[in-house]
Amino acid sequence: MIGSPARIVAAVTPGDAMQHDWIPEVLEDLRAYARENGLPRLAEELDSVRLFALAEIASRFEPPPDTGGHQTRGPR
Repeated sequence: MIGSPARIVAAVTPGDAMQHDWIPEVLEDLRAYARENGLPRLAEELDSVRLFALAEIASRFEPPPDTGGHQTRGPR
């Protein structure tokens, strides 16, 4: 395993992400509990939710795309 989800998020995002680092950890604990207690479908869902949480937390702290100095318009 590469490392805990919180460490992965912290490695790719600024310190502000640390306020969210507990979320993937709690979801991982719940997933482990579900697996250990015969709840495999719940464990699968919690794993998906944990991955979604990691992606969303990381995306909140991504820098805006470089537009080469040009302003872009939003959808009309």
